[in-house]
Amino acid sequence: MDLFLIHSLVLLWSSTLAARRLLVGAADRILATWVLAWGNIVLASLLLSAVGRLGQPAWFLVASSALGIAACLLAACCRAEDPGPPEAGSLRLGLTVPFLLTLLPIALALGRVAWAYQPNAQAALSHELPRALFYLGQGSLGHFDTGDLRQVFHPFNGNLLQLFGLVYRPPLPCLNAWNVAAWIVAGFAVHRACRLAGLSPGSALAGAWFALISAPVLIQGATSSVDLPASISLLSGLVFAVRYRRARLTRDGLLAGLALGLAFGSTLAFTFLLIPLLLVPWRPGGRWPWQGLGACWHERRTWLVPAIPALLVGLPPVAINLVETGRWMAWHPDGPLGTGHGAAFQALGAGLRQWIPSLDSAPADNAAWFGWPGLLLLASAGLCLARPRRTPGLPVGLAWVGLGWLLALLALQPATFRHPGGLIPAFLLLTPCLAAALDLRHRLTPGLSRAAAAFLLFAATGALVNAASVLLFNPSRPLAALLDRELYAPGLPSLPLLVGHRLADQRWINVDSDATDAPVLPFLVLGRNQRFTAHAGTVEAAYNLISRAAGARQRAYEHGDLQPAYVIMPVPTKATGGVEFLGTVGVGAAARDYFGLEPRTHPAVLPANRCLLVTVRRLPADPRVACIAVAGLDPRDGLRLDIVLEADDGTSTRLATLAADGRAEVALAEPFHLLHFKAVQVGDEAVAGAAALPYRIPPAASPPGPVTPSSSANSIFVTDLVLSMPPHAVRSEGLLPVEGPFPQWDLPYLRWATVPVMRLWIPPTKGLARVQLSFSIRLHVRERAVLEIWLNGERVETFRMEGRDQWFDQVLDLTPGPGQNLVEFRDASRKGRPDWLGYLERNPDVKAHVLSQPVLPEQGAREHYEAAGRREGRILPVIATDEPDVPPESYYFMFRNLRLEGFTPP
Repeated sequence: MDLFLIHSLVLLWSSTLAARRLLVGAADRILATWVLAWGNIVLASLLLSAVGRLGQPAWFLVASSALGIAACLLAACCRAEDPGPPEAGSLRLGLTVPFLLTLLPIALALGRVAWAYQPNAQAALSHELPRALFYLGQGSLGHFDTGDLRQVFHPFNGNLLQLFGLVYRPPLPCLNAWNVAAWIVAGFAVHRACRLAGLSPGSALAGAWFALISAPVLIQGATSSVDLPASISLLSGLVFAVRYRRARLTRDGLLAGLALGLAFGSTLAFTFLLIPLLLVPWRPGGRWPWQGLGACWHERRTWLVPAIPALLVGLPPVAINLVETGRWMAWHPDGPLGTGHGAAFQALGAGLRQWIPSLDSAPADNAAWFGWPGLLLLASAGLCLARPRRTPGLPVGLAWVGLGWLLALLALQPATFRHPGGLIPAFLLLTPCLAAALDLRHRLTPGLSRAAAAFLLFAATGALVNAASVLLFNPSRPLAALLDRELYAPGLPSLPLLVGHRLADQRWINVDSDATDAPVLPFLVLGRNQRFTAHAGTVEAAYNLISRAAGARQRAYEHGDLQPAYVIMPVPTKATGGVEFLGTVGVGAAARDYFGLEPRTHPAVLPANRCLLVTVRRLPADPRVACIAVAGLDPRDGLRLDIVLEADDGTSTRLATLAADGRAEVALAEPFHLLHFKAVQVGDEAVAGAAALPYRIPPAASPPGPVTPSSSANSIFVTDLVLSMPPHAVRSEGLLPVEGPFPQWDLPYLRWATVPVMRLWIPPTKGLARVQLSFSIRLHVRERAVLEIWLNGERVETFRMEGRDQWFDQVLDLTPGPGQNLVEFRDASRKGRPDWLGYLERNPDVKAHVLSQPVLPEQGAREHYEAAGRREGRILPVIATDEPDVPPESYYFMFRNLRLEGFTPP
């Protein structure tokens, strides 16, 4: 965190100092500071990637600081700019006061939301932030194996802004600072573009106001994303390009090229901007673009100035794709030639019906449209095209380009209309058209002018109500929860308890996933100082987090089409660590199963991880060929995996053999009966494990049941007091700060309870009907103890713990009362006697086994606990009689997980 603050201050200081030397106006200096800071980060990342040092914070700080100092020195060599004559017109107090009175509270609200919530937009969870983490893990901007092509094929300049924060691992809400700054700079960029177009100050201010309060811009202003920063760079490039065309100052040309290169290197949406630039008559007077090519050719030397920085920061993503794969972008639903036009038109129709949301609800991030600002922008662009001779030339050209851009996106990338945030650059580019239309109002008759003013006031009121609704009731980041001081979810989805235990203390995690739009980020922020990579296969030195679609475990080969299918093969005699099932996240078609595979350097074996994971995929180039991959097969076990095809007539053919983790491509003769996978012991040829994949499911077989989600859909909040930063609303007493990890003692991140009664206060929360308390606890300094869980002064459970190195995992459902709720962990260690009947009641399977035996219940319970229950981590209740036993140095309990999750009524 300290390096992050130091680097941020150095970057801001150097960029501001260079901008002050290069330019005169305050707005131009702010835009130049934005462009120089972002360009600094991109160039530093490219340099460090070339030498394989991208993931090292010290190198990043030194490289970026050196570039900042170099920019200041170059700016100091430039002559001071001539301020020129002042621009015509001045702002009226009657416009400035409403502008500030409405936008200042919105700015404060955006800052509060951005600081409180972690980045949880779908794009940030699935491919933007994970992509930056994978770049840091491998130390370069090269490609890596991943199922989501957006993590490698899309332009990455916008992701490098996020990488700047992630390299220092500050609290995740710090990553939202770039978008909050982008929202503020957007106002200056829009106003400056309007003024350079020759529009009045009042109209320019109104255009900036409508741009800033539109729903998608507000939503992206409070969370990490690339569309809003890219839009600011586009408008900044437009501003500096207009300045360069007028004065021919080299500094303006370099800033214009740098800004446009940053924008075009951030998102594929800018690819479609080239279509209207080349095909529509965007020049004044209706001239076609090619009619001005001769003049541009004669000025080619002049335009080389902005071309150099534009190519320097805009072409690296394209060059990396071409070098590593020979193509720019894969055929992908979110690529330039994506499909799904019908769904896009349905999303567009649904968005048009949501112009003005109700006061008590707001659409989710992916469903928020532009509302009244969007309607005004489209109408103003049409008016500029209808009356080009009464409108300055630049707004007419922007109307052609902006509308052409929207049509190109609709025709060639309809997936954008399912996520309106991707349209922000095109809509902001149309903002000068709105200011130009407002200037035309003065040419109307008095009656029409008053009607237009009334309509504008009505639209402004509707836009303001829409903005308030989006800020207060956004389902992902509601401001209302912060104002009511409720317990709120800090942002990221909750994960199964076992996932946090396994991932929190790992130093290197490799992600093997075949998913698109899977929320990967929550798995990558559980620990500290971790390294992440992505490979389609296992990495021996890393902990491998494997993700597969939950439906794939119930899928036959015939039903898989090109989708994968997988089977889990238990191998009881396996001596080394294998694949362990961690849990299922999500519901329905989006549900995914997660598995863990320990590094080869950690050969410890648990009863649940003596398994192999076999995945079968059809090759897109030839569906008759299957790629079969295995995970968890260690050569030290002396096992091999035989892949055998059983035909319908009963004959069997061995297709391939694997001796370690890897993959094999085999041609399958369809149809067949079963595809067998056998773990065979080398030497005696004994079969240690077997599994099979059917070609088709028999018609009589029942359809698979629904996948059980990891967490209920009616969850209100979730917070872990060990693995993540809890909300400020949660108060605790008796817990030391987070410590660890301590690999020398095989201990993860942990917190100590240092008092005999450790308390957690849950603040009053609307709609709270159930609280799930999950914890993983051990003693460490005592051999045995008794733990009691109390809720609001009433005892809920009593546990007897034995063994100082044994973790006890528990999940309890608590029924909270109205108002504030108090959860207590009480040390009740006493010299009492075990409650054997209570042990049977807590474990129905043990009770059924004991009652089936010819022994007394108490004797059977004791024998089971001593033979298997203690080793399995089962809790033995105790009937206490004497005084508490104080542990050494008052270290009562150690927690590696302590999580609270609240739910509304089902």
